[in-house]
Amino acid sequence: MSVTPPAVSFVVPTFRRPEILERTLAGLAGVDYPAELMEVLVVPDDEHDHRSAMVLERAREQATCEIIGVVRRKAGASAARNAGAKRARGEILFFLDDDMIVATDHVRRHLHTRERFGDCVLNGARKFAPETIAELSRTPFGPFRIGLERGYKQAVRMTDLGAGCFAAERLPSYDLSIRRASFWRLGGFDEDIPFGWEDQEFSLRAEQAGMPLIHDDTIRSLHHDWCTTLRMFCVRQEHGAQGFVAFAHKYPTRFETHPLLVENGPRSRRDPFRRASKKAAKAALSRRPLLWASLWGIRVLERIGVSKRQIERMYTAIVGLYIFRGIRTGYRMVGTPSAPLTP
Repeated sequence: MSVTPPAVSFVVPTFRRPEILERTLAGLAGVDYPAELMEVLVVPDDEHDHRSAMVLERAREQATCEIIGVVRRKAGASAARNAGAKRARGEILFFLDDDMIVATDHVRRHLHTRERFGDCVLNGARKFAPETIAELSRTPFGPFRIGLERGYKQAVRMTDLGAGCFAAERLPSYDLSIRRASFWRLGGFDEDIPFGWEDQEFSLRAEQAGMPLIHDDTIRSLHHDWCTTLRMFCVRQEHGAQGFVAFAHKYPTRFETHPLLVENGPRSRRDPFRRASKKAAKAALSRRPLLWASLWGIRVLERIGVSKRQIERMYTAIVGLYIFRGIRTGYRMVGTPSAPLTP
């Protein structure tokens, strides 16, 4: 007796990246799954994003599954994902970033792993697309960026469960599946977290509710990352730092001594002289005109051809200044902590 596979809904938030979105939708159009059981909900987080709307129309003409546009005024990734999930009809929700290209067996692999672990939160692996690698390789910043990506993956703590699956501490939402009923039971994504940490906060709530967090390394997708220049990467890190403060603000006893907050947060009387001096220096150097001048200076040094070690130190320093700026902005958004942070 055959079992009818579940209906699935892909929710794809996007913001002014029509060329990348078009490749993502083309990948979804090639997924090997019954068209009547699959829908794609694209959520442009900008009601004036006419180019993405045109991409959506072209995708509808070529796709066999239903593609739905859910337009929102700019409110952030969490709100965009929640808006798409509210319109979704599938039993299983797939949250997919707009720069991810999935394989033809993507849905079936997710469902196979979900059968093994039951009601879980699941994501797969990703690697830079060949085009992204080629673009990064053409610049001095590229190898540094590729190395950072490798480091991020190695820093994630996971427990091997066999057959390519791991129990994860947290799961990013670039490719995430969950039962629709479970998603809403957990309350959806927190719309108070502006950027970059909403998926980590959602993972934390899922963990507290007793849901397994599973990473399947055999589910592979390509990442057409748009963030291929030093300036773009710095801006992303600044926004992510803002999101981290909002995330940590919701769990103060758990994150109040996190190094990012201790080293970059508001000055405290308890700060040792060295830390206080570093904060004062960062505050002076992270002013916008100085950051722009620093980026320009680094471009000049790249052309001159300074040593790899020197240029990587400069990359690390300016990324750190953007993170400092983001942390300080985050505190202005949520309020300065009432008690000094101590390590």
